[in-house]
Amino acid sequence: MLRRRATGLIRCRDRQVRCLFAESAPRTASGQSFASWVDQQKGNGNIKLHEAIEVRYSLDKGYGLFVKDEAEGGIEEGTHLVELAPEIHKEFAAERAAEDAKRGNEGFFQQLSMFASSVTRDETQQKNLRESVCLAVQLLMAASDEDNHMMGPYSRFILEGTYPWSSHAAPHILAMDGSKFQWMEGTALHKQIQSRIHLYTAVSMRIFGKGLLESSLGPLMGIILSRAISGMDCHGNIIPLGLAPILDFCNHSEEPNARHSLSVSEESVKESNKGTSLILSCRRYIQAGEEVCISYGEDRNSASFLSLYSFLPAPLQTSWKGDANEEEMGVKLTPEGREMGVKLIPGRVIEGEGEPLRLLNSYDLLDLVMPMGVDREPLAIRVPQALIYDSEIRLKAAFTTTTTTTTSSSGNGSGDSNSKEEEKRREAIKAFEDLVKLLHPPSLALLEQGLVREVSRLDALLAAQERPASSGGGGSEGGVEPAFLAQCNGREGDDSERRLLLLCKTALDTEYYATAALLECCRLYSKHGENIGK
Repeated sequence: MLRRRATGLIRCRDRQVRCLFAESAPRTASGQSFASWVDQQKGNGNIKLHEAIEVRYSLDKGYGLFVKDEAEGGIEEGTHLVELAPEIHKEFAAERAAEDAKRGNEGFFQQLSMFASSVTRDETQQKNLRESVCLAVQLLMAASDEDNHMMGPYSRFILEGTYPWSSHAAPHILAMDGSKFQWMEGTALHKQIQSRIHLYTAVSMRIFGKGLLESSLGPLMGIILSRAISGMDCHGNIIPLGLAPILDFCNHSEEPNARHSLSVSEESVKESNKGTSLILSCRRYIQAGEEVCISYGEDRNSASFLSLYSFLPAPLQTSWKGDANEEEMGVKLTPEGREMGVKLIPGRVIEGEGEPLRLLNSYDLLDLVMPMGVDREPLAIRVPQALIYDSEIRLKAAFTTTTTTTTSSSGNGSGDSNSKEEEKRREAIKAFEDLVKLLHPPSLALLEQGLVREVSRLDALLAAQERPASSGGGGSEGGVEPAFLAQCNGREGDDSERRLLLLCKTALDTEYYATAALLECCRLYSKHGENIGK
């Protein structure tokens, strides 16, 4: 069994730890080959893997990294879980893939560079596009190279578990036919999804031709977007774009217990003679049996999660009325919200007790372009949904709730109470006026008219087309489901496309609620704002 040393590390007695995957994980030839490759790289010193770590598999999340159940004492904060030496880090980097492409097929690289420059003038964006496409192509080529490519075992394992090559894998948005998202045309989410699909379809047609188009560049780019690591680490060091074996098994959490970083100490550079290692370490104590999770972006909104990773994290905030303890939920409310009994809590709405899901993510934006009439420019609205709901809560608390103060009140306290109510109304009006300044509408009346049209349009988009629920798609017998689900693939037991499209609908539902909330703010302000002294 695994036991804790006096130093706080985990060691194994009576058996050799070689298996990367837990017993519950599917046994495949490519998985065994990848596990053997990892073991070989461990022997070469290119990969360091904590003995208490294993890879598990679940139907809802796929592969994930876990602390073994038998790891007595868990793993302490700051402990290194995985370390990829510079040899691995560089070999799997997008920059290396671009260098290999330029050396091996200069004509292809020049065509890709010309295409990137036609898409954007920004040199950094051109570089990112070139390198990410080269990395995707290298992933595909390495999978067919049986002997020579370092990425081979990893590539074959990843491709075997990726939709559409695997019928059991959840699809990435880029792996699906763009026509299946046509029902949400005109929404910000649809524009973001379609822009990516159109971009990589254009790459396929202009650079590769029909051959690679049929081999699905979209799913390959989905792998790069969802699995590659880049950005800034916890120490402020820039991590270049690249794939990261084993580290990329980490799933997302809003409360991550691990993080990745570059090792830039003089000792690590001296030992490797080539640069830095990529490290996954504990940001807090992780107990036995717990999943190891990182953050895919602490300021990422729902549309970004869907277009990059094809999932929505657990709702960060849910609007409902109830008796939840605010301190236990770890949230803070405005005084107006607390007076109304509105609770913003992490997690899902409790069935039968909650209002509709409204704010999925505190970074979600209401992103609309609304016609403002003849001879007027359309109004582009791009404002945090949280600000809209805050203003709505304040206005409703100030103008629609029953107060304890009445005109018949007597006593010295009535004047103070009236003064407080008046101050609350002034603050609510100012909060909405500050919100409107962010929108720059031609007039409040035109804004309200535009919002009425937009609410009607979204309502029709989300609710107009319904059909009897199919028996095999997860719908209840005798119920209804959105008509767009009829476009999903019909493979038996496969409802992965349905789940992804329903996540898109969830995101669009919140767009509808935010638009309706902004309209309600306009109406309350129009009705009561002029009666409040400036």
